[in-house]
Amino acid sequence: MIAMLGLLSCVGPATIDAYLPAFDAIGQSFGAAPQTVQQTLGVYMFAYAAMMLFHGSLSDSFGRKRIVCVSLAVYLAGSLCAAFAPTVQALLLARVVQGLSSGAGIVVGQAIIRDCYDGVAARKAMSYVLVIFNISPALAPILGGYLIVHQGWRSVFLAMAALSLAAMWL
Repeated sequence: MIAMLGLLSCVGPATIDAYLPAFDAIGQSFGAAPQTVQQTLGVYMFAYAAMMLFHGSLSDSFGRKRIVCVSLAVYLAGSLCAAFAPTVQALLLARVVQGLSSGAGIVVGQAIIRDCYDGVAARKAMSYVLVIFNISPALAPILGGYLIVHQGWRSVFLAMAALSLAAMWL
């Protein structure tokens, strides 16, 4: 269960950092100004931050598993839309969809730890999840850069879709 929660916790940070090395390639692909490409990060962060306020309450009301599964499905849709975006405006919209859903993993994951563990066991579980959460922003740009060089910028979003599928499977 800790591996699953760790994977869920890294979705948000990986979504931020994995595609950063692709900014130039995205701009060239769409003929977009650097400021427009940078907005893909801004709209993601705005949606991510806004929904972080609601994921916990939603999981209290509708159940942890249901919110995680719905969020992962929405994230998958956003990732696929980003991967196949025909315009920069479509990419902006796909990033909003990703932002609305990617924060559920860390928020609901913490609630699951609180539900399932007490005392020292809860602290240990949380520390393992936070290690994965903190490693993902360091590894994501490296893996993203590798994908961009060898497969193009769209492959990063396909990798994000694969990440959500792996989390759903777990």
